[in-house]
Amino acid sequence: MNQAVIHICKYLSNLGRRCQQNCLFCMERMELTDIPEILPTRAKICAAIERYRNQTGMIDRLYIAGGEPTMRDDLPLILSDAKRYASQVILSSNCNYDEKTIRVLLESNVFEIATSFHGDTEQLHDFLTQTPGSFSALLNAINVFQSHGIAIDINCVICSYNVNRMDKILQKLAMLGPFRRIVFTHFIFHGHAFFHPELLFNVDSCGKMISRTLDIAEELNLPVAFRDFPFCLDPRLEMNQEDTNQMQIVPIGKNQPMSERAPFIEKPSCLVCKKASTCPKYLKSNYDEG
Repeated sequence: MNQAVIHICKYLSNLGRRCQQNCLFCMERMELTDIPEILPTRAKICAAIERYRNQTGMIDRLYIAGGEPTMRDDLPLILSDAKRYASQVILSSNCNYDEKTIRVLLESNVFEIATSFHGDTEQLHDFLTQTPGSFSALLNAINVFQSHGIAIDINCVICSYNVNRMDKILQKLAMLGPFRRIVFTHFIFHGHAFFHPELLFNVDSCGKMISRTLDIAEELNLPVAFRDFPFCLDPRLEMNQEDTNQMQIVPIGKNQPMSERAPFIEKPSCLVCKKASTCPKYLKSNYDEG
């Protein structure tokens, strides 16, 4: 399957991305100060998608991402352009916007939304996004989109603040669903997260919580997956592991090679279990940076 993502709110200087939230674990937000916003034009974005399609073939799933893509006034036109080159176009968004933006998206005939849900309570989610009101806006957007039959993917970034609430987060999502997929992602100690070492947690201590979360998923028949958690925590993780290595990045800048993939995280072999070649037990970016 040809899956790709294009970042339409990324500064071409690669210093950051345009987004109204300031998530503690954002791996793209490298700078804390304001920088000039040099964003790619619609024409460049369309040309990049066409060039990528011509080289790789029809795109099965194309993610339109940001930063936060709804911060662009020309997003509906970009979505329309993308639909000419991809079987499915998915908007990757934090869903933190007003009713006007929701109406614009509905009028754009969005097929699917991929969004983030980081806590089962307003206090926890808003703390992790560092954006008051983001949880309330997210719940409202989810409700509206589901009422219009728009499929929703959920990504929950796990760190020290919410690792012991995975079961409660899943139970909350079960009440809000259905969702196409729910993915629990181990945060990466990189980018903005590097300034917040308090996000780190001992992954070996969360085995019982992961098992309980998987139990709930099986009991409620929820489409749950995990990303970058070691298989030895629960044998079911191997069959419920999200693989992002096949996701390609559609380059916009002239200096970006067509072969560029999503950021690769080195995963040295585990010397304990037999899944040494595939298990993400020791994430170099999390546990081996000084």
